[in-house]
Amino acid sequence: MSRVDTCDIIPPIPTNIFVVIVTYNPTSNIINLINALPVNVQKFIVDNNSQGQSHRFIDELSINENVIIIKNETNVGIAKALNQGIEAGAKLSFKWAITFDQDSLPTPTIIQLLIDTFNRYSDKNKLAMVGANYDTNGSSYLKKRIDLGLKTIEMRALITSGCMLSIPIFEEVGAFREDFFIDCVDIEYCLRLKSKGYKIVISSEVGFNHAIGLSQSKKIFGINFTSSTHNVMRRYYMARNNVILTKMYLFKFPLYILNKNFTFLKSIISIIAVDDNKKEKLKTTFKGIFNGIKN
Repeated sequence: MSRVDTCDIIPPIPTNIFVVIVTYNPTSNIINLINALPVNVQKFIVDNNSQGQSHRFIDELSINENVIIIKNETNVGIAKALNQGIEAGAKLSFKWAITFDQDSLPTPTIIQLLIDTFNRYSDKNKLAMVGANYDTNGSSYLKKRIDLGLKTIEMRALITSGCMLSIPIFEEVGAFREDFFIDCVDIEYCLRLKSKGYKIVISSEVGFNHAIGLSQSKKIFGINFTSSTHNVMRRYYMARNNVILTKMYLFKFPLYILNKNFTFLKSIISIIAVDDNKKEKLKTTFKGIFNGIKN
């Protein structure tokens, strides 16, 4: 597909915006998330076979105006679910998608914040993703950069939650990598965009609260080790996808990839120092590394 014209990338806003939320056994926060968004904005919830009370939360939301539920019979992963939601909106001629994780809680003004950030950026024909700063446990993601006084900051990569992405550019560069399943899905897509000359920006203003998985810390010989305590399956994808990213983008974005590998090595040390079930997690981690090398 050829590069789209500028006039195709800059749609009438906000009528060409829709929302995609991927769910997998969500808590009642999913109801709060939907209620925080404007009623007149079209929303697609892609559910990866939630069970029990979570399934009832999803069914309850189906009666809401402008909410469409897409139900998968199995957990197909976050990448495929995002693609399903984005493709559903694209078929209705929407031009921009805002994606959320199920445990994020947006401010009522986040859509306007993303629009304002888009409007401030001069090179709109290259703008593929617009994100918003977020709080996690009372700490701002961009805390160190806000002191610079910048309202809009160019980024190498963003998390998908609270992010507005261009549908025409999405159709040009290709969808999220479904074989990545859950980890590094957002990073790979962002690096692909950057490698094709597109821009990614974030507003320094906080637009949502974002919950990150439970972490656990332990001090050994005066050194504090912190682990995300992800399960065995996640450890596999974290390892394998990190190796694939390194092979794909090391020479295009060396500092970013080297820093990511340094963080990954620290996570292996943290498994040994902090986690339960160390043997299985290390086993699947090294299996992921091996499979990533083998591709």
